[in-house]
Amino acid sequence: MVEGAPPVPAAVRSSVIPIEGAVPDREPPRFGVYPLPGAARAYKDVVVKAFFSEPVTGVGGSSFTLTDASGQTVPASVDPIGDGAWGLFPSQILLTPGATYTAHLAPGICDAAANCTERARPGASRSRRPRRRRGRHQHPEGFLGAPASRPDIGPT
Repeated sequence: MVEGAPPVPAAVRSSVIPIEGAVPDREPPRFGVYPLPGAARAYKDVVVKAFFSEPVTGVGGSSFTLTDASGQTVPASVDPIGDGAWGLFPSQILLTPGATYTAHLAPGICDAAANCTERARPGASRSRRPRRRRGRHQHPEGFLGAPASRPDIGPT
């Protein structure tokens, strides 16, 4: 899928196949976010993204949210946008320039082995008036969004 493409129904699914004799997975999924927490600028039509190190369950409109500076939830939908990547699409396409917004990932996002995140992760960024668009709008392919392999996209 390509960001900016016309809205066409699509399904994104990931599967985990157990391998006999493999070391059991006991770690919760790692994740990163875009824009980075504390970013001074973000496009006013930003799609906030969460990237996970492995297939997960529990990501949706109640676990991945966006709030404005007053703490009010910004209406949005949340959908998978690729392997290990989820997008938060604000209902109002353009956010207020200069305003601060915070994305929240709630605890309880789990991998196939039922290892779940245990604490919430907020990250704030500020919307800005766009000049020339020089930003990254694609998401990494596969499960490369995990901070271990993509240290530039956010904390674990």
